[in-house]
Amino acid sequence: MARNGKADWTKSDLGYEEIQQLTSRYNALGGGKWKGMMDAKPRDLAVFDKLPRTKAEAELVSYKPPKFLWNGIAYTSYSGNKPLAHGLGYQRSAVSLPVGTELHYSFEWSSTDSLHIQVALAPNHPVEGKAIRYAIRINDGTEQIVNYATEGRSEEWKENVLRNQAIRTTVHAPNKNGKLNIYIKALDEGVVIDQVKAW
Repeated sequence: MARNGKADWTKSDLGYEEIQQLTSRYNALGGGKWKGMMDAKPRDLAVFDKLPRTKAEAELVSYKPPKFLWNGIAYTSYSGNKPLAHGLGYQRSAVSLPVGTELHYSFEWSSTDSLHIQVALAPNHPVEGKAIRYAIRINDGTEQIVNYATEGRSEEWKENVLRNQAIRTTVHAPNKNGKLNIYIKALDEGVVIDQVKAW
C-alpha cells in the first residue's frame, strides 16, 4: 500500500520494530533461558528485512472482497467428533478436524451464478502417506476431493508458511437459491480450517 502511495510507511516501520522488540523480549525470558529460540530473521532470509521505501511501478491489483467469510470456528453445526479450537489462525478461530468430521456453514444465496469457495487451512504436511485431503460440497451437490499436500520445502510450502495459510478454491453450481450449506469433511489427519470464503 505504501509503495502505491495509499498508506504511510510508518506502519511498516513500526511493525518491523515491534517484531524486533518482541523477539528480544522472548529471548530474555527466564534470564535468557530461551535465548536463540526465536529469530526475527529465520535462516537469514531477506524477506524478513526491514522494507526499503520504494515506489511501485505497477498499479495495485484490485481486491474483490468475499460475499461471505467464516472463521473456522463459526460453523453452523458439525457431524462426527467435535472440532478442536486451539487459538490458531488469522483470528485465533481455526479448528482442527478429526478424520471423518464434517463442518456445516449455512448462508442465504440469491444468485444463479457459479459459487466460488475458498478454504484457507493451516499449512501442514501429511501425517501419514502423501495426502492431506478434505471433501467439500454444497447441499446435496457433487462432492469434490481437495488434496493440499506440498512436497518438502517447495515454493508453495514456503509461500504457505509466510502467509500462514494453504489456500484452495473450488467452484460449485448450486441447484437453487435460498439457504445453502457448505459441507467440509476431513479425509486425513492434520486438516485445520482457518477461514472459509464464498463469492
